[in-house]
Amino acid sequence: MIQDWLRNPSPAKDLHIGVASVPHEGPVNGSTSTGRTIVVDKDTGTIAPARDTLGVTSHLKYDPSLNPPFVVYTSAPA
Repeated sequence: MIQDWLRNPSPAKDLHIGVASVPHEGPVNGSTSTGRTIVVDKDTGTIAPARDTLGVTSHLKYDPSLNPPFVVYTSAPA
């Protein structure tokens, strides 16, 4: 995915990568909890109970002066 993004001589947009689940490392099977999050309903002002998140989202910004030519400027549970 990153290689395809970099094939363009100068990517016009940041690359956003989302991974729905992250596998456990080691002998345990299943998905890893990557954090906890809440959902806020802006219409009603209610907040749902916190829940585990299982994925990760990362954002890469192109910078041709770097090697490799990008920086990860945010990565967060999703």
